[in-house]
Amino acid sequence: MNAQLEHIKSLSQNGKKLHAIKELKEHYNIGLKHAKDLVDGLEDNSIQLEHAEKIIAQYQKSGVVERQDGVERNQVKKQSTLIKKPKKNYTKLIILIISILILVYFFFVRQEI
Repeated sequence: MNAQLEHIKSLSQNGKKLHAIKELKEHYNIGLKHAKDLVDGLEDNSIQLEHAEKIIAQYQKSGVVERQDGVERNQVKKQSTLIKKPKKNYTKLIILIISILILVYFFFVRQEI
């Protein structure tokens, strides 16, 4: 794993940052954003190679993957995000409020006239 990360680090430091991100993304099957963040960290030495290995392992363990359409999803949350929630229908609530207002008008305001 270290040799691959060293290669990716050297690519980013030699001005081939996009190639490094692509290679990291494809080799470890992580999302584009995560790959970019790791390459940025490796390039400016804010992330050490050993720590990068742990970060990649956490991404892979948590199930952060990139689907073919390019959208990152957490496999655990994938099912809940794909379920469409029905739109709330406020028609019954509006009818109830109007009915109450009409009743209040007829019982209280009309009696005063």
